[in-house]
Amino acid sequence: MRVDEAGLRALDACLEQVAIFESEWPDGVEVDRAALARAGELGLDTGWWFVKAFPARVDEYEAARKALVDEYWAARKPLDAEYWAARKALDDEYSAKRKPLDDEYWRSVSVLVAELLGLPGCEEAL
Repeated sequence: MRVDEAGLRALDACLEQVAIFESEWPDGVEVDRAALARAGELGLDTGWWFVKAFPARVDEYEAARKALVDEYWAARKPLDAEYWAARKALDDEYSAKRKPLDDEYWRSVSVLVAELLGLPGCEEAL
């Protein structure tokens, strides 16, 4: 497979990547191991190019992956529900104990900000 500047532009490659490509291969290049290695050295986004140049292969992969991901989340859903149910009492207790600390902290921050801004009445808040 041959790649050239016009082909990259047709795939909507960004101008920076096209410029790097064109400076290395002004007449294009036959894609082989050496060209891909050099493209990597130059910082060219070969992953982006692959996705754009071979969309059917990417679609095939994504379809296979989707089935696997769907199966994973279907199996995980009851585990997550059990986990969050088991954690709820602990989280509620923690939140209840933490609330007064948070309230006091944010009250003191508000007072400090009011003092820094010279807003009247902030002394009484302390």
